Amino acid sequence: MEMLEEATLTPAHPAAKAVGRANEQHPEAEAMISELKIRNFKSLESVDLKLGHFNLLVGANASGKSNFLDALRFLQGVGNGFNIDEALDGRLPSGTSLRWPGIRGGSKFAAFRKQRRLSSASHSTTKNFVKS
Repeated sequence: MEMLEEATLTPAHPAAKAVGRANEQHPEAEAMISELKIRNFKSLESVDLKLGHFNLLVGANASGKSNFLDALRFLQGVGNGFNIDEALDGRLPSGTSLRWPGIRGGSKFAAFRKQRRLSSASHSTTKNFVKS
């Protein structure tokens, strides 16, 4: 599996305000993911998708619909501050947090590869998921 490469967050469409979805006390409620790029996450080899206010996943059995939703769930876990193992495998509840069920399959078959990136000051190493 490879970590989600990029997600673009944009303000919600002005029509959302017209139907009462906007919340002036919580401006983050007006944001939505408008574009998603997924590389080597489960069965999804390369996905570049523009999203709208209403999205419908349609496809044959075993075509990747659930894996796409797992990718969003993984993104949600990382966005909620879970580390990679917790986002994939889940986390038991504690005194300060709720239970996180993780995603189907967990990290059992997750592998990492190191990718070298040159910077002007020094070399840096980043980790990405790769399909195993």
